[in-house]
Amino acid sequence: MVSGKSGSVPISYFDASKFKTQFACELKDYDPNDHFDRKEARKMDRFTQYAMVASDEAIDDAGFHLES
Repeated sequence: MVSGKSGSVPISYFDASKFKTQFACELKDYDPNDHFDRKEARKMDRFTQYAMVASDEAIDDAGFHLES
């Protein structure tokens, strides 16, 4: 975004040939195992994983300490 270039690329996560939209802004280098154990990651779709990771990062960035 900063460089003014689009992050939109042909969809590679699944076969999109039957869909009208062929491009998306997929997350590169996302590995669910960096955030969840394998069993947990298998139970969640990617959008749920993204939401959980983003909320954890937002809480950390805000400096909240939920334990106290």
